Amino acid sequence: MGAKRSVNCGLLILTAIVVLAVIVAVVVIVMKKHKKEGTSTEATKCTTAATTIMRSTAEVTENIRCLMVGDLLNFNDNTTAYDKEKDFMSELAYGLYRKTQVSKLGLWVYGYTTSFTNLNESLKNMRGSPLDFLWDLYALNYKQVEKPTSTFEAIEQLNNLIDLENRSNCLIFLSASTNTSGLPLLSPNSSLSSIEKIVAIGYNDVHLNKIVVPPQGTALAIPYSYTDEDLEKILNMFPASITTTSPVKSTAKLLNATTPETKTSTTPSATTLVSNRTTVSTSNNTEIPTTKVPFLSFSNGLGYVFLLLLWTIAQRFGLVASDGHNRPRKGEVHCLFVGDLMHFGDDKDEYEREKHFIFETSKELFDTTRNATAAMWVFGYTDGPRGLKDILANMRTNFKDFERDLNERMIHKNVKVFGINEAIGNLNQASDKNRNANCVVFFTALTVTSGVKTLDPKGNNDFKRVVVVSLEGVNLDKLVVPPRGEAVSITSDYTKEDVAKVIKAVLSFF
Repeated sequence: MGAKRSVNCGLLILTAIVVLAVIVAVVVIVMKKHKKEGTSTEATKCTTAATTIMRSTAEVTENIRCLMVGDLLNFNDNTTAYDKEKDFMSELAYGLYRKTQVSKLGLWVYGYTTSFTNLNESLKNMRGSPLDFLWDLYALNYKQVEKPTSTFEAIEQLNNLIDLENRSNCLIFLSASTNTSGLPLLSPNSSLSSIEKIVAIGYNDVHLNKIVVPPQGTALAIPYSYTDEDLEKILNMFPASITTTSPVKSTAKLLNATTPETKTSTTPSATTLVSNRTTVSTSNNTEIPTTKVPFLSFSNGLGYVFLLLLWTIAQRFGLVASDGHNRPRKGEVHCLFVGDLMHFGDDKDEYEREKHFIFETSKELFDTTRNATAAMWVFGYTDGPRGLKDILANMRTNFKDFERDLNERMIHKNVKVFGINEAIGNLNQASDKNRNANCVVFFTALTVTSGVKTLDPKGNNDFKRVVVVSLEGVNLDKLVVPPRGEAVSITSDYTKEDVAKVIKAVLSFF
């Protein structure tokens, strides 16, 4: 194991050295090129670029700068639900940075928390980096406070938002409030701020249409167990840029100007909207400031090289998926898999098929997540342990060890039955003081739910996610308690699509 780690570290260091060598080479080439061309050529290029932009009209494209508002109120003291909401916000933020013209995101929160509750501070700390925003987001925690900010109060604060510096031009408002009657309209004062786009997201299938004012505001209801398609719906609500009524100085921003302000003999006229861009009328005798190309600019190639280095390191440490999807991989998923050796009667072939399906599902979990662990437990006609203490204390950190447990325990035997109600009762009262497991995947061929207990762990454990899988295509919604619990029905063929369906249900909470 130690040798393998040494080899891996060696490969990582070698990769880093090679990439750094490429960076140094590119730097040398670029520096020589700039030195040869001289400052006059550089100024000419800047003037030419500026002249192209600023003819009789100067086209200004403003990036999206969104203040994202989180809800730590309407799930009461359900910290699991708030963790799920944070995951949703992180995936949304990732998509905004990747697929839209987002330049900055800020975080403000209302409800049970003492963090990110000051609007002005949130605007001061608009993040231009996805990593910085995620650091803020995951530093956020539920905390009991005497007077949490209500949804009503949060909207009122946003409506009276003062942002004369135009730090934000977009608002993303999350709420899981089931009672929207009596809430004020979400409509910030346009004389105090430059909010031009509002997206109200009703988390947990909440409808917020009544609190927005079209066309500035739009609302969308998103389910608690959201999908990639749900995220895409939100991203599609954002234009490539936000139109604004900025004066000519915005053109200097576009050119990354760092020297004297633009001088003009005329005052800009009112803006004209053309193809989602703002045009500002000016005269032709505008003096153009000289500009400098940033060191890590994409125009000289160094930006791309730097991103390549970051991407290589991220893939090496499993921070992004290797399945072709540009999105963060889930991590820290620790599942207790529960097999059913009862409801197929004496049909050992069916139990073998069940075992194989659990094999494929658990393997997918290990293959697609970071730092996964798993344990195997069974009920029914088995002589295996009925208690969970030793099972939870021995979570397997690699798939081979888990597979061995699976093969040893998924064997139908002619012994006194360990029934489903007893198994569910043990899970509901399970003691896992070290918090080794945070999810339960319960497989069963049960066909009749009457008289069967609900799987809703209340003991000394941290089961954040409970997924009940019907091997017979039966609706088992009665056995779970949303939003933590979800019932999944699969086909009798146990296909790859069925495996993906179960894994999706598990990971939707992480």
